Amino acid sequence: MRTVLTFTSILLIAYGCANLGGGRIDGRDLALKSTGAAVDGGGWKLDESGYLGTYLRLDRPATVSVNVRASGDAATLGVSAADLRQTFPVESASTDCDARFPLSAGTHFLHIECRGTVVVRSVSVRGAQVMNEHTDANALAAADSYVEHFRKGPARVTLTGVEPGTSVHVKLRRHAFNFGTNATGTRNQYLIENPPPESDAARWQAFVNAHFNCLVPSNAGKWAYNEPSPGQIDMEYVDEILAYAEKHGLRARMHAMLWDTPQQPQWVRDLMTRADTGDADAKRELRAAIDRRIDYYVKQRASRYVELDVLNESVHHARYNRIFGGEGIASIFKRVHDAAPDPKRFLNEFNVMQWSRGAGSQVDDPYANWYRRHVEEINRAGGDEPAVTGIGVQYYVGTNERVKKRWPHSAARIQQVMQNLAGTGCSISLTEYATQGATPEESARILDETMRMMFGTPQANTFMIWGFWAGAVTPKDVSTALVDKDWNLTPAGHAYERLMAKWNTDETLTVANDATITFTGFFGDYDVTIGDDDRHATFELRKGQTDYTIDR
Repeated sequence: MRTVLTFTSILLIAYGCANLGGGRIDGRDLALKSTGAAVDGGGWKLDESGYLGTYLRLDRPATVSVNVRASGDAATLGVSAADLRQTFPVESASTDCDARFPLSAGTHFLHIECRGTVVVRSVSVRGAQVMNEHTDANALAAADSYVEHFRKGPARVTLTGVEPGTSVHVKLRRHAFNFGTNATGTRNQYLIENPPPESDAARWQAFVNAHFNCLVPSNAGKWAYNEPSPGQIDMEYVDEILAYAEKHGLRARMHAMLWDTPQQPQWVRDLMTRADTGDADAKRELRAAIDRRIDYYVKQRASRYVELDVLNESVHHARYNRIFGGEGIASIFKRVHDAAPDPKRFLNEFNVMQWSRGAGSQVDDPYANWYRRHVEEINRAGGDEPAVTGIGVQYYVGTNERVKKRWPHSAARIQQVMQNLAGTGCSISLTEYATQGATPEESARILDETMRMMFGTPQANTFMIWGFWAGAVTPKDVSTALVDKDWNLTPAGHAYERLMAKWNTDETLTVANDATITFTGFFGDYDVTIGDDDRHATFELRKGQTDYTIDR
């Protein structure tokens, strides 16, 4: 998996449609510029995390040469395309950073990151067309190329004791990437054991098991429903969700440990009100309550989930920030890490890709710099090891005329935001996805494009649909549904199934003379059926590993 530098980033995007063949683009002319300013001579100065950028297009596989002419003092520049990356020191008024990438045919996103203040003077590319237009078409093409070439890999499986010529069936059972949905409500309506075959509960379970590999509580994991009085712990429904996921081979996320809204118990809200006015005793009592919550929410249960929304919507609901400050928030995240180091620790926010602006701001920010800066502030306060390791993005896609006029759905904007957040070095998850007021055709198109953009983003790991059944969503979110109230597929449901069928590996192979089978498949967990006697085995196809052995 590509590791993203925690530097300022520059994305190189193709210039026109011409093969540059050593041509030169000034830094200020690159199509994407998330932060910084133009400088004399055509360069662009970056003095905080952010990026400039471009797309490369190849008709056939080739090695692409990229030269970035930059200036800086004790800075570092990183140049990457997809999962490939090279780094260079920048220590003078003119430094040539020459990178070479073997790339497949298709469209690729060329990404340059830097630590320190850097002026990008120019970018030159050989071996590819540079498409210096930031369009939905280019963004989607780059995402599709990434899926095709970097979400799958070769496998060579040795089957010890199996005769050459034996037929073997390999099938992807669970993607490494999380495609999931939420378990609704504050009590168990749909996860009950052995529901009547034609009941909504039975159909809900059948759809989830067939279409998703990850499950998250929507309301069940919120503090108001877990600890209504101090020390009175109720995690029954959470445990039912986690048990269901485990039983049916689904991963789980947890949402949301802390969230400054009425979905916290009144006693916590009272403590926050006092602490927010400077009451030191209330602040200490609140922190003790958070530590107790970490014990039962994380320490006792984190082995059963892979991602955790530690702090929800902390920019738009900012009292936790005011009470504890960056250092205090970082210490809460580190306390979570001490309780259980494995699950990724997330912030989670809305208005990241539509109406993108921080709380109280009247300035539109299509790159979501306000969110990136919030993550970086907490991680700087935490010291050498990052406190926040995951960035959650909510995408509630408004489709009324007012929203369409200013902030329509855009694959290009998703690219802008994802590449900017990637500069933090954190994993990215689309934690809550819904369309609001869309026509069936709009809903299908938006779902298709959003899923492709997320699966086609190197740092992304998760896509969660917030309400797949029309019988269990609010009226404003009903256009999200993959199935209507009668369990018939909607246009969005058909779009979802088409993508998942395309992103599948299901092959029948013949064992070679050296007792191996070889194939290229999507990363994840596989079921293997050997021969006519239906001998079964499993293995996990992992990025960066080609050779596997299955003992008879």
